[in-house]
Amino acid sequence: MAIGAMAARPSAHPQRGHRPRRPRPAISMPSAQRPNWTDVELKPSYVNDSALGILTYPNKLKAPKSAATIQGQLRTILQAERVTEPVPPISFLSGSRRYVCRSLLLKPWRGTSPLTVALLLERQLRTQAALSEASWRYRLSPREAETVQHLVLGLTTKEIAQRMNVSANTVKHFVRLVMCKVGGTTRTGIVGAILACRR
Repeated sequence: MAIGAMAARPSAHPQRGHRPRRPRPAISMPSAQRPNWTDVELKPSYVNDSALGILTYPNKLKAPKSAATIQGQLRTILQAERVTEPVPPISFLSGSRRYVCRSLLLKPWRGTSPLTVALLLERQLRTQAALSEASWRYRLSPREAETVQHLVLGLTTKEIAQRMNVSANTVKHFVRLVMCKVGGTTRTGIVGAILACRR
């Protein structure tokens, strides 16, 4: 899943006497799928119960006592002590289950607040099942399905082109075809439509 972008922006030239509307998240997520927040050192500031269970398995630790454990586990998963640049999605095991860790750097809108890292842990099986269902439902060609698989992983056009051994323009063409089939107008819309496909 993608973390919601802002659906609206305040007007740069608001009318006199009118306040610009506050933007709202474009995507709402169940509590189990909400991102977890850390600083650039991967020290957690917010972790939901689902993520806590995944990161501390098989030990069920309470959040106040497990901050150092979570920080160490995140550093192991991301293979880094600090996160100051975008990190591609990383697959990891917790027990016998495989998950994907997606990260996003959140820069302060105003002022000099420090960077915040948002992390989303997702069961990989769900993604694979959704891709299979979406390919059948939307009649995606093998190359379109492959393109979607890379989009779900958060890869850029250039990265997808390299993996598929095609030009960036060909990737853009595949993305446009998929948009037409799933009814999405953005890449985030495609990913949302695909991940909503579950038998």
